[in-house]
Amino acid sequence: MLRAGDGDRYGTGFRYRPRVPRSEHPVGTPTTTMAPDLLRALTPDQLFDALAIRVDGPRSWDADICVRWNVKDQDPVGMRLRNGVLTHVTGNGPAACEPDVEVTLDEDALRALLLGETPLADLVEQGWAKADGDLAKVDELLGHLGEPDPDFAIVTP
Repeated sequence: MLRAGDGDRYGTGFRYRPRVPRSEHPVGTPTTTMAPDLLRALTPDQLFDALAIRVDGPRSWDADICVRWNVKDQDPVGMRLRNGVLTHVTGNGPAACEPDVEVTLDEDALRALLLGETPLADLVEQGWAKADGDLAKVDELLGHLGEPDPDFAIVTP
């Protein structure tokens, strides 16, 4: 049973065991910035956006890489790294880039590849993906991504 006063006045929610001291149930900063369950819940579009914010802009300024992802049962997505910015366009319209490599795979294989769990060469070798073009471009693209900073201050005083 929840009683008035069991919650935290700063909005972190109620404690479900009434009258338990805070020291037994601390609330703090997460120790990981890329929780696997959170990443699995992202749509492919959100996953592409999550990768875009990890681009090391100055280091990738001269890069011009385009990868077309043909995910089963979805529209193709063109992902382009140019001038230090990673963008993606759904479909084959005029905004889509001419791909250096075209990769066909299912959504689980795409997640495994983009999250660094399985290299593209292994996915192709095991039959989970098909690639047409320069496979090294995918590794080059992923090589321009930096690691998230776990100490990034979302709110500063």
